[in-house]
Amino acid sequence: MKNTKIQSIQVGEATIHIGDIFSTCWGYEQTNVEFYEVVSLHGTKTVGLREIARQVVEETSWCSADVRPVPGKFIDEEVHKRRVSVRGSGSYSVAVRFSDATHAYRTPPEKSHHCSWGY
Repeated sequence: MKNTKIQSIQVGEATIHIGDIFSTCWGYEQTNVEFYEVVSLHGTKTVGLREIARQVVEETSWCSADVRPVPGKFIDEEVHKRRVSVRGSGSYSVAVRFSDATHAYRTPPEKSHHCSWGY
């Protein structure tokens, strides 16, 4: 029997795959970075995301570091269903909205992101 589970969806010019990584960046007087992995696809524009761990690539100063995602290392069981939006092209063209103030953008898994937790 064939596996008929959807592995990707086309949203505008972007193709979203199971396993794609999204990152958030938010905070006031600090920079919080969270990573999410696409674990399911629903319809033509909705993804299921689970939060994944991050690893320190390099400590850049006191209370700050560059981090990157650890695909497959899930933080918890919660699946966040979000609609994908595509605007233009480039690294920040594919996004999902988490709240009025927070969006997650698709990112390559090898890319590092700067975060800080002190001031």
